[in-house]
Amino acid sequence: SDIYNINTSNGEAITVDPETYYLLSKAIEICEETDGAIDITVADLMDLWGFNSSESINSLPNDSDIKDLLTHVDYRNIILLEDNKVMLKDPESHIDLGFIAKGYIADKLKEHLLASGVEKAIISLGGNIYVIGQKDENTDFAIGVKDPSKKTDILTKLYVHDTSVVTSGTYERYIEVDGQKYHHILDTKTGYPVNNGIEGVTIICESSMYADALSTTCLILGEENSKDLLNKYNAEAMFY
Repeated sequence: SDIYNINTSNGEAITVDPETYYLLSKAIEICEETDGAIDITVADLMDLWGFNSSESINSLPNDSDIKDLLTHVDYRNIILLEDNKVMLKDPESHIDLGFIAKGYIADKLKEHLLASGVEKAIISLGGNIYVIGQKDENTDFAIGVKDPSKKTDILTKLYVHDTSVVTSGTYERYIEVDGQKYHHILDTKTGYPVNNGIEGVTIICESSMYADALSTTCLILGEENSKDLLNKYNAEAMFY
C-alpha cells in the first residue's frame, strides 16, 4: 500500500495515489489543529502495545521502549511535496491513519451510492455509520449508541438523516494484562492510553472523515478543549 511504501522508504520521497495524498493532508490538518494531541506517526507505539496484532499481549511495554519511540512521534516529520510525493523527514517515524481512514471510506461509499441512484441507505463500518436519506417519508433513521459500561445496552438513540454518526471509545479495542484493561487511544505526550475519565465520544457530522477524526481527537482533548474544533467542522458531540 502507499502507507507501507512511505513507512519503509527510509526517508526517500514516495509517489502516492492522489487520494492517499489528500487523506494525509487532511489528517495532518487535524494534527496541526490539536498541536499534536492526535498524531498520525504513532504506528510504532500502536505496534508496541500490540493493538495492530492478532496475538495476545501478556505484559506491558517497557517504559524505556515507549520513551524511545515517542522521540519519533511528530506529524511534522511528514513532508508533502509536489506531484503527490511524500517524504518522512525522520525515517523512524511511521504513519497510522486509523483515526481517519474509515470515515473517508464511508464518504466515498456514500458518493458511489448517490451516483448510482440510491435514495436511502445505511453504511455501517463498525462504529462509523452514514445514513443516506430517511428511513421512510418524514421518518429519520434511528442510530443506537452503546452504553460503554454495558456494551449490550443502548445508552440513547439518535434520529438522523443524510449525515454521519461515528463513535470512538475505550471499551471495544484494548489489551488486558493482569486483569487490567489498556485501551488503544494513546496519549502522544506519555505514550500510554489516555486517562481522562471519558469512555466514549459520538460525533454527528455531514463528513464522515471529519466525524471519524473528531471522535478520537475529542476523546483525547476532553469536552472543554474540543468545543472550538467541533464548531470549526460544524459537528455535534456526545461525551460519556
